[in-house]
Amino acid sequence: MWWSLLGCQRGDDAAHTGSPPGPHSAPAEPEVRCSDLVAGPLTARPHPTARAFHDVAFDEAGNLFGGHAGGWWRYPFEGDGALVATGLGDVHQVDWLEPGVLLVAVADADWLERLDTTTGGRIPVAPGAYAVRRGPGGDVWTADGTALYRSTPGVWDRETLVDTLPDGDPKVVAFDREGTTAYLGTIRGTGVVYTLALDAEGAPVGEPAVFATGVGGGWHDALGVDACGNVYVADAVETALYRLGPDGAVERVLDLAVEDHAHGLRWGSGVGGWRSDALYLAQPYGGDHVAEVVVGVPAADWRGGNYTVVP
Repeated sequence: MWWSLLGCQRGDDAAHTGSPPGPHSAPAEPEVRCSDLVAGPLTARPHPTARAFHDVAFDEAGNLFGGHAGGWWRYPFEGDGALVATGLGDVHQVDWLEPGVLLVAVADADWLERLDTTTGGRIPVAPGAYAVRRGPGGDVWTADGTALYRSTPGVWDRETLVDTLPDGDPKVVAFDREGTTAYLGTIRGTGVVYTLALDAEGAPVGEPAVFATGVGGGWHDALGVDACGNVYVADAVETALYRLGPDGAVERVLDLAVEDHAHGLRWGSGVGGWRSDALYLAQPYGGDHVAEVVVGVPAADWRGGNYTVVP
């Protein structure tokens, strides 16, 4: 199952661990309490050392990774970062291909590269994009502001999934817990977020459907889904963060200064101080800062999707 690739969500975060098992019983499945959702307006707290341009990633060892000053960096929750690789220039979104190996969208070269976070080695593998996310079944989904694509790692046979929408063009993508729905954020439109139904193998079926309208000013730079089915969208025109309820209701939950606009968002790993119930926003305009925004519930892919949702 595709969620097994996201083991970085497992860790020492005790916020949503559920009750301890009784004698001779199987471990209790952890709970997500949707009542823990933090009401807006939310608060962004700058991290003192972490830096990231357009996205962040977390590993199982308690590190945040981000692009900064032309290089790729590893940051513990406390203390200074360490340079992992040089010469990348600006990097858009990233996601894990396997433990220790990231797929990174290198902006200047306009290529997706396989980056070994231990050695710093890089291998170009596919045409470039802005959005990069592993999808159900393990395929790589990308979007470049013109179209939405899907590729098989190792083969990199890029398939165009969506290249025409009624309003806007595909810019960012994320998935629900069950792997049955993809959410698409858009640019050059009026702020429409779409859904795309997926089959049991993670392949799209049917046409994109409107999920929410009027989400910001029409330039979505980041999108993510939480364990309770809420969708978070960072909009560049309004420099704000929006939360869309499972029914598509739109709520503006965080206003940001222009220099603090979020080009990336990702839930923390719950390891080493990074919270699993908080978003970490990549803010490129004010020096690649990273801000923590506590939302109260973890990502849809928390613990590989192995949790129980309660009201």
